[in-house]
Amino acid sequence: MDDNAKATFPARAKDSATRRLSHGMAIPAILIALWLPAQPRAEAQEYTLIEIGPIGGGTGSAGADLNASGQAIATCNTATSGETRTVFYSNGYRADIGTMGEQMTVGAAINDSAQIVGASVTPPGAVTGFLYAGGVFTNLGSLGGNDTHPRGINSTGQVVGQSLPAVGAYNYHAFLWQAGAMTDLGVLPGGAGSVAGDINDAGQIAGMSAVPGGETHIALWSGGTITDLGTLGGISGMAHAINESGAIVGQSKTAAFFDHAFLWTAAAGLTDLGTFGGNLSAASDINSQGVVVGQADITSGAAHAFIWDATNGMRDLNDLLADPNWTLTSAEAINDSGVVIATGFRGADVRAVLLTPIPAPTPTPTPCCLPYGVPLISFLTIAAWLMCRFAAPIRRS
Repeated sequence: MDDNAKATFPARAKDSATRRLSHGMAIPAILIALWLPAQPRAEAQEYTLIEIGPIGGGTGSAGADLNASGQAIATCNTATSGETRTVFYSNGYRADIGTMGEQMTVGAAINDSAQIVGASVTPPGAVTGFLYAGGVFTNLGSLGGNDTHPRGINSTGQVVGQSLPAVGAYNYHAFLWQAGAMTDLGVLPGGAGSVAGDINDAGQIAGMSAVPGGETHIALWSGGTITDLGTLGGISGMAHAINESGAIVGQSKTAAFFDHAFLWTAAAGLTDLGTFGGNLSAASDINSQGVVVGQADITSGAAHAFIWDATNGMRDLNDLLADPNWTLTSAEAINDSGVVIATGFRGADVRAVLLTPIPAPTPTPTPCCLPYGVPLISFLTIAAWLMCRFAAPIRRS
């Protein structure tokens, strides 16, 4: 054997062993692919549906809000013309919370302690903001005018919304109510009015404020400062909800003058969530996982309820219902368990509904065995070893 052959032999011997190994493993790898059962694909989440309201012989209801335990509120009409009431729902129990002596109560939000805020209306004029807890109504007062509209409440009982600052005023100001006192949150520099849409447990408040020139921009109040978050390119924007991470959702006009649902985060800024092919959409709520609900137009212009997340994008909740007899037009709120309160039609009847996710089945692996109980994987392991051990070496030239 010459020096060149001696120099190259170890490499060729190594190559020979590698080829025996690869040849030996090829057949088991193919057998594994052929014998192992195909893994089931993940199915789309489906929801069961429970109606909420109407009450007292009324004909319709609309969803408003729900809390972490699935307690919900809805606005329902009654058999008496012109009466609208707020209905509280909890685990099959429904109750009209009553009124402050007026004909109408419109619930807006409920916190985890089942405290409810909303507006009590006396036609044709005054609108009184209320806090309802333990069967007792509390008048929230006003910033000086005769209209107060609460919109959100956090777990500590802080309430936000909008109120007229004086009798005869027509530009609302955002307010924060706590411990019996209402505070004017102010407006962006040069603006004339503002609205607070929601508050999280950290005290961050999302809403909108007017700016010079008559436009309205999405606004964030945090740490005593109001920040202009802009719009999706159009002349107006309004935040409807803020989660515990400070992510904000709502609606904003685009440069094409159509309202679109948006998501704002400190990291990414404003994101247009789009539509189902129509012109309009609006986001109503966001949970702590960043899942968003709202409504969006389909190509015909009809509004459909949507659910959105970063993985799946915007999905039509109607496609995820176990009951196909409903058409959901909007989704108002979602909690961290994925329960959604929405509004929809069954035939001509409009109803508030509670949607509960159906748990996805956990696939059970089917053991693959050869006759006489020899596990397939063990057999293939042995076969691979035998092929590597006894495969003929590649002959050197």
